[in-house]
Amino acid sequence: MSVFIKNRNGFVFDETTQTLMPYEFKSAIVNFSREIVIHKCLVGGLEREYSGAFDVYLNEEFFKKNEAYKGAGWTFEEVVDRIYGCYPRNEVELYGFVNGEAKLVDVSVFDYILNDGQDWKSTDGKQFYLTANRVYDFNDYKVQDANGDVRVVKSPASRLALTDEQKAAVLNFEAIVTKMRELNIHMYYDMEGETIQFINNEHRHSDHWGLEEPNKVYIRGMGKTIPFHAVSYNSCDWDLAVSLKK
Repeated sequence: MSVFIKNRNGFVFDETTQTLMPYEFKSAIVNFSREIVIHKCLVGGLEREYSGAFDVYLNEEFFKKNEAYKGAGWTFEEVVDRIYGCYPRNEVELYGFVNGEAKLVDVSVFDYILNDGQDWKSTDGKQFYLTANRVYDFNDYKVQDANGDVRVVKSPASRLALTDEQKAAVLNFEAIVTKMRELNIHMYYDMEGETIQFINNEHRHSDHWGLEEPNKVYIRGMGKTIPFHAVSYNSCDWDLAVSLKK
């Protein structure tokens, strides 16, 4: 894995001499034990190392406008985020599912935790949540009633999970989609008409939405149409928000 550090030469301001000096980038090393990024460079023709972020300017005019290069000097946190998609542990209270219930987790024992939208994960895959209630969106818990009976309260995630029969149907559908690709069949969703339309994709050049594009033919009633009003369709790529039946 790697992170792109711009090989930008220019000028840096030397605080010791209070002078704007010529800068030439040589290399950068990420030191995980010290949690720093070491930039090796030439400043005023002499070898120098910078640890952490610093500003590099194209010329004097950019220095006077305080407009430095972006990405010329990385902090350790920025490099880790670009390589692994996470930051070093944060001072944040997180909950986990521990022995059947939601409990605060000591995140300081983990080197890194990854922000996954509303939730977090440690680098070894443990799941964390911002609130105790959020824990029970994904984990089942047990309740003993007054009569002594113990029941399992299913989480929304469990209730939305596919049954074995539904999983088998999905696998069959995946096989059909694969076969359709092999046969060069293109599928359109018509949300207004609640239909799925299929055409021979062999001679189709591209999708056209503008009205003035040349070499275009508008066709109604494609090769084959089937209703799908009984099948739910969600065009959103965000987290699924649902109201569950009692």
